[in-house]
Amino acid sequence: MEPASSTLAGSAPDLPLNEELMTNPNECTQCVQLDAALGNVIDERDHQAELLDEMTTAIGAVLHRDFGEHSSANDPWRNALHALKGLEA
Repeated sequence: MEPASSTLAGSAPDLPLNEELMTNPNECTQCVQLDAALGNVIDERDHQAELLDEMTTAIGAVLHRDFGEHSSANDPWRNALHALKGLEA
């Protein structure tokens, strides 16, 4: 069986999966590297979400609108974008 390989959006080097990963995940060097890369991706996602929240609040202040909170039925980021484009949000 061919070893699989994995890459995380340029954050981690291309590392072949190996027996160490499958048998000792707590001691696997690759697991530590992948965990660190995943942590970086999560941090970046959270940072982008904070920026989008700030942008949405600023757009709402300028347009005198409240785009609400995120929910399964409401996407304030999209609503703010639609409002900027002149679409009904």
